[in-house]
Amino acid sequence: MIKTDALLCASQPRCRLVLQVHDELIYEVPKSDVSQACTLIREGMENSVQLSLQFPIAIKTGSAWGNVQSI
Repeated sequence: MIKTDALLCASQPRCRLVLQVHDELIYEVPKSDVSQACTLIREGMENSVQLSLQFPIAIKTGSAWGNVQSI
């Protein structure tokens, strides 16, 4: 998670980590940067550790908790 945040902040300085709870990361991202931020987060989380198992990454976006949708 630390590597993912460092990768995202280096390429998307307007993105901000708001909360980390166990295996969940919550970011504030400008609408114009959501697509690229999701790609970087997915790559960072899926490739942070080399294991023989693959862990699926679920990413959800929305402007408020009531309208969050999976992408």
